[in-house]
Amino acid sequence: MYKEKKIVIATHNPGKAEELALRLAPFISTVSLTDLGITHDVEETGTTFEENVLLKANYYTEASKMLTIADDGGLCIDALNGAPGVYSSRFAGKGARDEDKIAKVLEVMKHVPADKRTASFEVILALGIPGEQPKLYYGTLPGVITFEPAGSLVPGLPYKTIFYVPEFGKTLAELEDHRITYFGHRDQAIAKLVADLIHI
Repeated sequence: MYKEKKIVIATHNPGKAEELALRLAPFISTVSLTDLGITHDVEETGTTFEENVLLKANYYTEASKMLTIADDGGLCIDALNGAPGVYSSRFAGKGARDEDKIAKVLEVMKHVPADKRTASFEVILALGIPGEQPKLYYGTLPGVITFEPAGSLVPGLPYKTIFYVPEFGKTLAELEDHRITYFGHRDQAIAKLVADLIHI
């Protein structure tokens, strides 16, 4: 039986872990994989966000025997037919620095005009429940790819510096620098997940 009132944040990505913990804090206590001594990094062999998030949710729920929240998603650029998509973290090569990932996107987009630079951040959260199939929650945030980075780089979440949100006239990184509240793709998915937590 899982331990009540705690949920494992199933990611080794520091930016994602911090973001999820912050957003879940008002509703449930969180523990990290590091807290549990779980060091294994699940290989993302899926070809869709759904496949990858289920791989992670199933593995870490079994490893922890606790409620688990896994996350998969990425940057989907219309001019690149949805790329980098599931390869967002590896778009500049495996082990690439955050700065290299930003540079790669800007390089392949350098000849794309401003009115063709539409994109979206997509996310799927999986709620892993011991002994049950994971439940999935979706979120999406439309935006535009900038021509250069703006705002502070958050380790593990590099594309926020080049993802412009027209509604606010700033990149996601700038919104966070100025502590401007916005209801993003991860917020959408978390709101749906939290609504289900009260029934568990």
